Amino acid sequence: MGSIEVLGPQYPKVVPMIPSEPRLDEEELTAVLTYVRKSWTHRASPITTEQIANVREDVKAQPGFYEPEKRLKLHPADSAK
Repeated sequence: MGSIEVLGPQYPKVVPMIPSEPRLDEEELTAVLTYVRKSWTHRASPITTEQIANVREDVKAQPGFYEPEKRLKLHPADSAK
């Protein structure tokens, strides 16, 4: 993957998304992610607030965005779907 231009600025590999600090609390994010999972697969189990809290704890030291290669290394089962 190369850089991408969005409305003028060039971004390396990935386009920045929303800020990394939590904008939604665990309950709100749980509701959103569960809705998306059920909307797309119709069989996905609900996300729990504990899962959200665990992921936030795991990634809090991550500077910036994950590169695709690093994310796939950490979550290889996701790439097989």
